[in-house]
Amino acid sequence: MKPLRLSLTAFGPYAGQQELDFSELRGAGFFLIHGPTGGGKTTLLDAICFALFGETSGAGRDGGQMRSHFSSADVLTKVRFDFQLGDKSYRIERSPEQQVAKKRGDGLKTSAPSATLWQGTSEDPGREDGGWQVLQTHSSRVTEEVRRLLGFSAQQFRQVILLPQGRFRELLEAKSQEREQILETLFQTERFSVIADRLKQQARDLENQHRDLTAARQAFLAQAGAETLAGVETRLGTLDQDRAVAVELRDVAAQQEKEAAATLADAQKVDRLFQDLIAATANCESLAGQTEAMQETERLLDAAKRAEKLDPAAAECRRAETERDRRQRDVGAARPANASAIQARDAAVETHAAEEQRQPERESLKQQRLQLDHLRPILADWRTAADIEFAAQQEWNQQRDRHEESRRALSLIDESIPEIETLWRARQRAADSIAGLQAQVDQAETAYRQVLERKRLAEAVARQTSDWEAAASEANVAESKLHHGERQLADEQALWDSQQAALLASTLRENRPCPVCGATHHPQPAVSPSGKLPRETALTKLRNSVAESKQAYSQANQVQQQQRDLLTKLEAEARVIPEDAIPEPVLAEQVAQRRLELTEAKSESALSESTQQELADLQQRRAVMVNQTRQQQELLDAAFLQSTNATSRRAALEQQLPFELRTQAAWQTAFDECELKLSQMESAWNTTQQAADVAKTSAITSASQLKAAEQAVEEANTAFNSAQRSFDAAIAAHGFASRAEWDAARLEPDRQRNLEADLNQFRLDEHAASDRLTRATQATADHVRPVLSPLETRVVELNAIVAKCQQQVADFNSRHTQLTKLFGSLKANAGKLSILDQRYATVGKVADVVNGKNQSGLTLQRFVLAAFLEDVLHAASSQLRKMSRGRFQLSRKASRDDSRKAGGLDLEVLDEFTGQSRDVATLSGGEGFLASLSLALGLADVVQAHSGGTRLDTLFIDEGFGTLDSESLDEAINILLDLQKGGRLVGIISHVADLRERIDVRLEVTASRTGSVARFVVR
Repeated sequence: MKPLRLSLTAFGPYAGQQELDFSELRGAGFFLIHGPTGGGKTTLLDAICFALFGETSGAGRDGGQMRSHFSSADVLTKVRFDFQLGDKSYRIERSPEQQVAKKRGDGLKTSAPSATLWQGTSEDPGREDGGWQVLQTHSSRVTEEVRRLLGFSAQQFRQVILLPQGRFRELLEAKSQEREQILETLFQTERFSVIADRLKQQARDLENQHRDLTAARQAFLAQAGAETLAGVETRLGTLDQDRAVAVELRDVAAQQEKEAAATLADAQKVDRLFQDLIAATANCESLAGQTEAMQETERLLDAAKRAEKLDPAAAECRRAETERDRRQRDVGAARPANASAIQARDAAVETHAAEEQRQPERESLKQQRLQLDHLRPILADWRTAADIEFAAQQEWNQQRDRHEESRRALSLIDESIPEIETLWRARQRAADSIAGLQAQVDQAETAYRQVLERKRLAEAVARQTSDWEAAASEANVAESKLHHGERQLADEQALWDSQQAALLASTLRENRPCPVCGATHHPQPAVSPSGKLPRETALTKLRNSVAESKQAYSQANQVQQQQRDLLTKLEAEARVIPEDAIPEPVLAEQVAQRRLELTEAKSESALSESTQQELADLQQRRAVMVNQTRQQQELLDAAFLQSTNATSRRAALEQQLPFELRTQAAWQTAFDECELKLSQMESAWNTTQQAADVAKTSAITSASQLKAAEQAVEEANTAFNSAQRSFDAAIAAHGFASRAEWDAARLEPDRQRNLEADLNQFRLDEHAASDRLTRATQATADHVRPVLSPLETRVVELNAIVAKCQQQVADFNSRHTQLTKLFGSLKANAGKLSILDQRYATVGKVADVVNGKNQSGLTLQRFVLAAFLEDVLHAASSQLRKMSRGRFQLSRKASRDDSRKAGGLDLEVLDEFTGQSRDVATLSGGEGFLASLSLALGLADVVQAHSGGTRLDTLFIDEGFGTLDSESLDEAINILLDLQKGGRLVGIISHVADLRERIDVRLEVTASRTGSVARFVVR
């Protein structure tokens, strides 16, 4: 990443807009950021880090805290940064959450954080907005995209590209896991981690498959009821024999069942003939008992048919009676209706006459409505005048309040100016004391770090002594166990050899050659030793135990030596640090007190310029307030005159309005009540007029309806009497003595149809029963009725036997099929297990090795990163040797401090003065700065030398040079000057006075009471 342009607005001490164009460096790759303390040097690095990641370089302040106190409330804090990655240009603009002035009205509002990332559409899009294409918006998405483009998180950026003040040792002293993440990002070695994960997953999959196949094999054997594959095959042969016997028994039983079923079928056929004869006889007897009832049914049906012929005459009689009753009801209803109509007519005429008497009232209401209409415009003018009077009074009150507020503000300013002047002078004195306090803090911190280091080393020596003694004890135990095992193995081996010799001797025959020496004479053959003799398996177990003891002894001895070496190293480090007579608590208290004094002085100094600016602002505000108070008095006088005029106009209009009608609501209520009463009275007159006309018409209509109803009653009586006489004559003509006899003979239609159907069915059943009896008698003439129960019992018994045999055959078939499938599954399972064992022998071993299960505890990715780290440390050490005048060089630890954790990426430093390596954390402040700078430079060299890695074109260093002596400073500056030859850009912040004279290219920061400004200076 190379910076192109940086723009800050209301950021830190930069009140306005600060533009920095890095092209002004004119190709120079090394420049000094120079300026007074608190002027805003680190703020420039904060701005770059904030633009990229939304965090400051020190990560101790958020973006909202970086808002400038010098800027006005209506200026928005933001940072814009143009940079180049390879051949592509990018622009990022970011604003934090902040309080800004409202566009309308007084007060502040919260402005939400925002961010936008652009990509240039040409080689260098320039300063303006043209030539840029938006890639992302919103803070979180922009930060994520920047991380993807740079290959860094904010923390990694501060460890590799930008070394913050007081935190430059983070990469040097980072934990192995943190260093792995940084190197993985820089060298893009994620693929090796992916390979290891995939191999581990493959091995885990193979283990799972093997476990599943083994469980399936046990399940198959359990289902088969066998312990081995051969046992399953034996069970299959036995099942074949048992199944053949069951099939033969089933066939014999089936033939017997078939013969018994045929005999039963013949007997059942004859038995059914006799059953038909019995049923036919019973049916004929039953029908003979129903003859008398059927004759009575015939008589009832004849009378019902005669009565049915009189139904039309009866219906006519009922119709005439119904019509007579309806006409009588009409007359009964018409008489009271006529009387009601006459009464309603008289009442309506009387009501209308009463309304005619209220005509003067209606005329009075019309006159009242005209008067209210006349007052409407006067009321509107009066209300307008009252509103104008109220507004004028309000304006006068507001102007009076503003005038009083201006007077109070001016008084407060006059009281504050002397206090601020006193505070500013006190803070100026605090700023002058910072240099002396800083020297005291550095001296106290150096002494305190030495005391802490001496204490840490003493504790480490004590712990290491205990660890070494424990390791030595374990080595002694392992050695004793090894000697005991070797002696036991030698004794058992001697017995085994004697036993084997005796066995060989037992096969010797005189005059036959010995298979060992070839002799044919055997004067003294070996004799088997007495006692319990060892077995070969026991000897093998002893040999394995001795081998394990040797390995355990070797490992314990190695651990003991490692612990001893580490103890020697710690003791040497402890001797280097000088003794100090001042106790640790006293030194800690001194450091805290010096830091507190320095912090307070810096705080007061940082506020000095703002206090001076505050004093100037107060004096300027006083002049403004004096002028404002005078203007407010003029406005107050004008408002009073306008209020007096408005009051006179309102009083004149008020005299023309009755008191009770001086509101719109009162006037509207009076007008509505008048309008409502007039409307109600006119509506009542119209309603009574219409009601009288309707009532007169209704009385005439009801009288006509009553007369017509009385005439219809007379006609209905005549028709009813005629129908009665005709019906009585018809009853006598059809053979009935009275209406009661005719009514008793009538049948319901459904019952009549049922009786006719019963009679017809009886005649059909009687004929069919006679024919059936004749046929059944002829069919049984040549047979004797058989007994069926013994035959049925025999068939049932044979059916059960056949079913049982069939079930046995089915069971044998099912078990045979199941065993055959299990046998096939077991054979396939055995083949798969064999293949899995072969694959796991390779994949599992490789997966363990690449995932760190090896002697070094290195994963594949860590192995690759360790190789890259070796290159980085080689490049870094060449720089460190120069800057330390040949004393130090960086290296990778060969062993792990903790065998439970992964190693391979831990660092140590070789001190040529002592000839021993020690942890990088033991380096002093200046030594640590040189080592950190060398590591950053070496990392940049190696990353750019490997294609595909993240490019490290830029390096910013904030302070740290003040801890170096003059010779180390010269070496460090010379090395940094050489970097620009490779096209890199290096910017440093330092207060070392000598650097300003030696470095021709500077970014100078100038602080003032109104804020800071920065510019490039090239000599």
